[in-house]
Amino acid sequence: MYKIKRYSRWVGILIVLFMAAQVASAGITMTAGGEMQTQEREHLLRLGGDNRYQTAIILSQAGWITSEYVVMVRGDEFADALTGGPLAAKYDAPILLNPSGFLAPSVQGEIERLEAQHIFIVGGPAAISNQVVAELEAEGLTVTRLYGDNRYETSVAVAEEVFEGGHVFLASGMPDSFADALSAASAASIRQEPILLTYAGLFPSSVQGFYADKDGIIAKTYLIGGPNAVEESVENAVPTPVERLYGSNRYRTNKAVLDAFSSLFDMRFMMAATGEDFPDALAGGALAAKLQAPVILVHPVFAGSADEYIDEYLTLETLILILGGSSAVTEDREREMKEAVEGRKEIITAVDEANTAISALPEWQEITLEDKETVEEARTKVDAVLALDPDAEIEGLEELEAAETRIAELEADLAAAQAVMDLIDALPPAGDL
Repeated sequence: MYKIKRYSRWVGILIVLFMAAQVASAGITMTAGGEMQTQEREHLLRLGGDNRYQTAIILSQAGWITSEYVVMVRGDEFADALTGGPLAAKYDAPILLNPSGFLAPSVQGEIERLEAQHIFIVGGPAAISNQVVAELEAEGLTVTRLYGDNRYETSVAVAEEVFEGGHVFLASGMPDSFADALSAASAASIRQEPILLTYAGLFPSSVQGFYADKDGIIAKTYLIGGPNAVEESVENAVPTPVERLYGSNRYRTNKAVLDAFSSLFDMRFMMAATGEDFPDALAGGALAAKLQAPVILVHPVFAGSADEYIDEYLTLETLILILGGSSAVTEDREREMKEAVEGRKEIITAVDEANTAISALPEWQEITLEDKETVEEARTKVDAVLALDPDAEIEGLEELEAAETRIAELEADLAAAQAVMDLIDALPPAGDL
């Protein structure tokens, strides 16, 4: 069963992100060297370096002061790396990207900063070479390599390390479908449930073997991606109940997955990463699990489902972390997201003001004409919300309408009483009758 980490344990993340939340109105960008630069941005914080390797290091620095474990994956090939998120979450470890053939000095420096003792390598020698293992072991580190003869067997090796019962995620391991596994990563990592990879039209024997070994233990499979990514023949071969989550493209699939697991996420933080490449979203998955944050895949040009998701789930406290540099998520997209955030927060503020005004009204049975101005002010607040968003949900509208009806009745009663008084006043004096 998955365990939710509490904020009280996140010493490292609070140092950076609490500060970021406090100064988000000014906007902060972290450079590749870890320096922070103030810009005129609100509600967004970019965590990005000069390249994918530096971005992963910055995400590690944002989330961990120290870590006994590190998950290392190849930085220029997604095949083995896609399944590393739940492994990192299980061991409360950052994910670092490394070249295939040598230990990058910057990565070595981050491992030293973390005071790590154990390195998980996801993938075989073709992904991360034995030379890298030798360099790590020469530094006194314990290295565990999780791998198989191909990406599908590697996903099983990682799943064996992660799985403790419950559910599993299944996604395509094909080159054009890597985004589906990325969409599963934040939910799978928070739940500490493995991501298995499959061919589009063939259920790998290694994955079948995993299911056979766990017969009666796997309660359900979340199949990520539509029939073009994973064909129905594969779905039918899965020996557990299956729930397929998908949309018309990778971005719609991302939103479908995040919607399905919305109860997992603490919306104080959201993450946004490009959906056109894997490394930033992959490295961000470990931090997303720590923050209980969704990872939103962003199209390089179109707003689409990403901005829809932000609009639907944003709160006044939400800080959006943009993963990667401007070549990954462009400045134009960042500006569009900022505008979407500001527009949504304007609506949220207006809704809060309307709800507060309505909640301040007396019970309708207790309303008097002295409350007319208060009722009218509440209606003004509601009209302001509806002018911004005609579909906005406002609590207590029925109470406001009841109050307005009560005021109208009281005014009608007063008018009737006044009419009677006017008739009485119009009568001639009694002596003239």
